[in-house]
Amino acid sequence: MKNKKFKSTVALGITGIVIVFSGIGILSDIAIVDKKCSNIDFSSYENSDNFLDPAKTVDNFHPICNWLAIESLSSSYGKKYYSEWFNSLSKSYFETNEDGSLKNLYANSEGLATFIYISCRGHFWNLPLHQRKIPVDTYVSNQFIYEKSIVHNQPEYAVRGSDYKYVDSAIDKAVSPINLIAYHGVEYMETEFYDQLKDNITQLPNGEYNYQNCIGKTITSYGWLSCTLRWSWAYNYSYGEDWTSNPVKYIPPLKEPAMFRIKIPTHSIGVSYVSNWEYVKNAQINREQSVMIARNKSYIIENWEKDNNGVNIFDIKLIN
Repeated sequence: MKNKKFKSTVALGITGIVIVFSGIGILSDIAIVDKKCSNIDFSSYENSDNFLDPAKTVDNFHPICNWLAIESLSSSYGKKYYSEWFNSLSKSYFETNEDGSLKNLYANSEGLATFIYISCRGHFWNLPLHQRKIPVDTYVSNQFIYEKSIVHNQPEYAVRGSDYKYVDSAIDKAVSPINLIAYHGVEYMETEFYDQLKDNITQLPNGEYNYQNCIGKTITSYGWLSCTLRWSWAYNYSYGEDWTSNPVKYIPPLKEPAMFRIKIPTHSIGVSYVSNWEYVKNAQINREQSVMIARNKSYIIENWEKDNNGVNIFDIKLIN
């Protein structure tokens, strides 16, 4: 199955002018950044029935400003609402060797465990959790250490299975401050969703699947859901890429590529914006504008549609 990914862009801001290059370095357009593209009023989503949908919000901006708007929205959202949460986390640093290189991936604090989960993709904890199993001690290849500030020179590093509890503790402290929509590409490890919905999924004569009867049903995620405020990031994960395999395999757990558009109501417990924080010194995770939802949360499926690429879009709402 071919993974239809969005073309990335790089934007350079020069005194209010944005020069946007395509992924292959060709000048494609020049646009003036309107002030509204970097100044979003969150207050209207705090105590109302309106949900902030980042994709639809930036649709009203200049096309070239879209990329910058999501960056600005994400940063402003985190700083405005989650600084107190971040400051409440227990903090520590990695155990290192005498030369300063990484000794292991043991976590002794909420901040460090959250950092390890985000920067190393966290499959060593989240995969067993989605299978309703307790994570065990294991080793992680250095290819999954994405944070460049971490000095590592070993092929793999020890991870403690029990350290997932620090992540639980961190995320359980957080509360959604506004009505927000976040996006999640259904990952290869999230097999519980098919188990819960299989009696409502119909395979058509042409081999495709129809999920119409799933509307109104409730699903529960046994592991954490790593979401994003950027539609394209979630879309790229919708193909069920198993990044731990070599070569990479695509195993969509709902039989076809799928992504969730998740309504997160105000005051929902166990929802945090986890990007843009300096969990450990000189290492600030900015990847994917990530919103993290605690495990064992349930969602009701409100709508479903299949797009032109065959990706199934489920509108779901967090209900506990």
